[in-house]
Amino acid sequence: MDDGINQMNISGNPPGQEPQQDGHQQPQEPATAEQAGDATVTPWEVKGLVDYDKLVRDFGSQKITPELVARFEKITGQRAHPFLRRGIFFSHRDLGVVLDMYEQGKPFYLYTGRGPSSEALHLGHLIPLQFTCYLQKVFKVPCV
Repeated sequence: MDDGINQMNISGNPPGQEPQQDGHQQPQEPATAEQAGDATVTPWEVKGLVDYDKLVRDFGSQKITPELVARFEKITGQRAHPFLRRGIFFSHRDLGVVLDMYEQGKPFYLYTGRGPSSEALHLGHLIPLQFTCYLQKVFKVPCV
């Protein structure tokens, strides 16, 4: 059964991205078009060799770079969450905007989109909820 678990190595990084000594991920060899041609990435399924650069392009996000992690730590005065340091989260939308607002003392809030729209939460919800809790504590902002 291919449930996507074999696509992650023991460090939690995508294939070819072993963490460096400082905890930041190493660049991944991009999948060729032929290798990534059969890749499927949905909320329910991951199969094939995933082209992470293509995911970033297709979803309109930006890569989380070591420089962005360092900026996060400098501005917040807090060590970045392990999900950021280890490259488990590899892209973002608007983290730079959030850091700008925090640095300027402008108010903002967190919004997860996780609500009581289904009958139950499951283990897959744990990672975004843990990270949101961390951000809420670091930024001292409400989550709606």
